Amino acid sequence: MIAEVLKRKISRPFKGLVDYLNGKPGRVETSFFLNASFDDFDLNLKEIKAFQTVARSGADKTYHFVLSLREGEKLNNDEIRRAVKMQLKALGYENHQALVTAHNDTANFHIHVGVNKVCPETQKTITPYKDFEKLDKTCEKLEKIFGLQPDNRIGQGTHKTKRLYDGRQSFQEWVSDLSPEIVNRVETVKTWGELHSELAKFNLGIRPRGAGFVIADLNNKLFMKASSVDRMLSKKSLESRFGKYETPGLTALPKPVLKYEGIPKGVKKQDPLFKEFKARETLKKQDRNKGLGMLYDKHNQKIISLKDWYSSCKKELEGNLFIQKRERYKILSHHRETMKQTLERYHSEFQDQKNKIIHQTKTTGWNDFVLEEAKKGRAEVLKLLRSTPKKTSPIKDNFISLENSRIILPGFHKVSRYGEFIYTFGKVQVRDTGKRVSFFGDLSDKEGLAKALKFVSDKNGKDLFVNGTRDFKGKVSEVIDRNKIDLKPKNLQRGRGHDQGR
Repeated sequence: MIAEVLKRKISRPFKGLVDYLNGKPGRVETSFFLNASFDDFDLNLKEIKAFQTVARSGADKTYHFVLSLREGEKLNNDEIRRAVKMQLKALGYENHQALVTAHNDTANFHIHVGVNKVCPETQKTITPYKDFEKLDKTCEKLEKIFGLQPDNRIGQGTHKTKRLYDGRQSFQEWVSDLSPEIVNRVETVKTWGELHSELAKFNLGIRPRGAGFVIADLNNKLFMKASSVDRMLSKKSLESRFGKYETPGLTALPKPVLKYEGIPKGVKKQDPLFKEFKARETLKKQDRNKGLGMLYDKHNQKIISLKDWYSSCKKELEGNLFIQKRERYKILSHHRETMKQTLERYHSEFQDQKNKIIHQTKTTGWNDFVLEEAKKGRAEVLKLLRSTPKKTSPIKDNFISLENSRIILPGFHKVSRYGEFIYTFGKVQVRDTGKRVSFFGDLSDKEGLAKALKFVSDKNGKDLFVNGTRDFKGKVSEVIDRNKIDLKPKNLQRGRGHDQGR
């Protein structure tokens, strides 16, 4: 879920926003007021107009923001109401009148919220401080509450090394890597139109946001502060060169030669492993869309049938002249309570089934996908993980070098992000990198160390080279002798417990 604040340089009356949001009924999924005094739509509009007329401030008295979900995801009316109330509370608008309108006319289900900034109690016009940060943090909470797929938290900094939650390269990092090429092209342009054309070659655009400019992806809701790419792209710098900002003209922009695709670093787009990952994610997305679509249709049909049943009962009672008015009211109240309880059960069942579908079709993410495949012993996956640069510790490890390493999977507990298999034997841990096995934990656990050395014997054979402290080498020699493990360390003299290789 992503939040976006829509600001206008010229203020407009609340009714103007209402006409825009509800002007095309075909795209409206649902529309309702919060914190309003009346059930009647027009009366609520008149009340808001009255409040805004009384307020003395000359500032814009209408606040407008949008909550946009990922493609294929959707919220029902109760979830929309809960989500908007949480956002209003975060902004300090929990008691302000608000119009909530959900649109379904794009691939991303989105919710518009128009708020009367005039406080109904004090008649003061309130503008929230750091509103985008508050909206963004609440979006993160809502994703967890409703089981939505996490979005890249684009509102929380643009650090060059920031990555997506699943290990792929973030939009900010991709643009930062591309910044030298962008700057070179910006230096040659002389007008806003030329700038828009050059950026479009990377599927990028520049547009105002807040007090400055952002660099944005033309197809996705991804952007970053323009001046963080280079100071040359700041609002002050660009407008001093080209004059006041101009939107892209009517002429078609050039087709992009390069675009952001969220590919992990060190992996190529045509890599079979990445293509396999994308195919799985696409299939899960299709299954989720299909499952949720069928669920929503079924849920809506159940509600329609229930309302039809209630209307039928009500009509039948009204037409029965032999039932007294008091008795009719009692029967109708019973039917109304039955409908309320049934609706609650329907919504509870709907939420359970929705969470089940979301859980079953939950996207794995690149990191989890690679680690799961590594557990299967796939050589190409391990090669990829083990090619990842790793900081080496200045402290000498206790390890045994392997000459003819092979993968032994049974018994391992986990795989690290560097392709290391980690085994546990009592209080002793063994980390297998493919070229050596390192020993960690409590090495005084002789039984655990014996099992670990037997594991090494099974893995590599007899000829080994032991490295580490004198104490470690002594323990290895002692455990090999005591347990008659079939190992022949090249640099240890058996039975002495000291280093002959030094």
